[in-house]
Amino acid sequence: MSHLFIFFIFFLVSDKALQNFHTLKIREINKIIRELWQLIYKGQDIDSIEIESGQEEGAAATKTTRSYNYRVVMRKGNLFFSVVLIVAAW
Repeated sequence: MSHLFIFFIFFLVSDKALQNFHTLKIREINKIIRELWQLIYKGQDIDSIEIESGQEEGAAATKTTRSYNYRVVMRKGNLFFSVVLIVAAW
């Protein structure tokens, strides 16, 4: 097996692991936000707020850098309303 092939496999595996870790952390953060929201907010117009993230597709995404869009959304029932959009790249 060539060193280049081994490096490529390592890159794919570590990239997938990082994506899984990111998804897990966003879920954990949203769980904490949801619990705090229910303790603090007493209004009836918003059920909860959450962070949504998505990886940038197309021209903004390259093989060497990643760009993620983060949105803060309000939830009422099954409806979601965007509040803030944040773009992070690394």
